[in-house]
Amino acid sequence: MINQADLRCPDCGETERFRVVSNGTTVLDSDRGSSICESDFDESATIECLACDNTDEVGIFDLVSQQSRCDLCGRFTHEDHGQGCGSCDGYLFPVDFFTADAFTEPQGR
Repeated sequence: MINQADLRCPDCGETERFRVVSNGTTVLDSDRGSSICESDFDESATIECLACDNTDEVGIFDLVSQQSRCDLCGRFTHEDHGQGCGSCDGYLFPVDFFTADAFTEPQGR
């Protein structure tokens, strides 16, 4: 199972609010008037970022494997750094580069 703490939207960087299509089980108890819901999902499940509406597979949102980020559009990607961004004219840098004190967040050109 994927941990929510390991998820980040590759488009906007959101880490808190997602909608995931998952397999679930619900136990209904009419005597107690309650239900217990359990769900599970894997890397192939569909996920939607509630901040920007980006939709893809959970594996694409896995921040552990997001190794690069575009300096222009800010998109996170699994692609190797040192090449052009597939979404714009920007350039891919290692994700760690963006946490350096000397770097400011991408503002667009």
